[in-house]
Amino acid sequence: MSLLNGSPTWMYNAGGDFYPYLINQSLRFNAADSPRLLDSSVPSSGNRKKFTFSFWVKLGTTNRLYDVCIGAGGSGSYPSAIIGFHNQRLTYKDYRHPSYTTEINSTQKFRDNSSWYHIVAAVDTTQATASNRVKLYVNGNQITAFDTASYPSQNYDTLFQDGTSGNEPLIGFAPGFDYMDGYLAEVHNVDNAQLSPSDFGELKEGIWIPKEYTGTYGTTGYYFKFVAGAEGTDSSGNGHNMTHTPGNTSRNRPTQDSPTNNFCLMPYSNNPTILAKEHQGMRLNTTRTGYWDGAYGSFSVKSGKWYYEVQMNETAGDNFRVIPGWKQQPEEEVEVKSASYSKVY
Repeated sequence: MSLLNGSPTWMYNAGGDFYPYLINQSLRFNAADSPRLLDSSVPSSGNRKKFTFSFWVKLGTTNRLYDVCIGAGGSGSYPSAIIGFHNQRLTYKDYRHPSYTTEINSTQKFRDNSSWYHIVAAVDTTQATASNRVKLYVNGNQITAFDTASYPSQNYDTLFQDGTSGNEPLIGFAPGFDYMDGYLAEVHNVDNAQLSPSDFGELKEGIWIPKEYTGTYGTTGYYFKFVAGAEGTDSSGNGHNMTHTPGNTSRNRPTQDSPTNNFCLMPYSNNPTILAKEHQGMRLNTTRTGYWDGAYGSFSVKSGKWYYEVQMNETAGDNFRVIPGWKQQPEEEVEVKSASYSKVY
């Protein structure tokens, strides 16, 4: 468990010995700032029928209508396509006005904003069986139960891999759907191949963990590590760099929170109108004095020995009251969360 912006002596990447492949950073998205990455230069010669997206995501909150992780459609209006979450359900949509040509929504809800999910969307519209044309996986497991399952027609040309004006590749946004709120890491786009989760991850001690992708990317593929100062740099070798529009550089920037170095956040407080969550739960801020307003972290513990660090910046006089410690969460407050395979050290 680690925290952000600490001194060099703070505990970073305590689980490094467990993971054979380390992810050193992610990119933070605060939806209110309209952050996104856009590439307006990708050629239109990619395979629009066959491709794979793989990425890791940690949600900032779970009460939003949409969280767009991967998009297509430029920065203008429809048409557009997304891979992300709709009302807490994993979704894949391709919208051509006035209706969807593809709309797939999982029955399972994803409510855990303390852990990282590995998402794979593997597409091949040439498949004879409709359900094989779009395959969705979470933490290595294929999703097979859907509230909505309207698959693309055979040999359908999706908006993904198009790249022509108005259908540009996007990360964190798609027109008509909303922005990402949370964290993204290790975003792969593989052109001309319908791959499986085992190309990007593996099981270790029953836990799904990342592994290094060693395959090729095809013509329009890309790979984003989100290194600080090079957030939009494509590491696939194809040179498909994207323009990063953060909106606010202090909130929408690379962070050491990652699938192999999962941070405890503070998404919950007893008075959210007074105690403001900032930087996706990495910081809390208030201007009120003389009261006890409380917040608690996204990790729960039952037994054992635990270590954490808090940096307190009191700037408004002696009337502020700050105490770090532990809170016993009332049973009626406990949120039922989806299965998560992250391991914390």
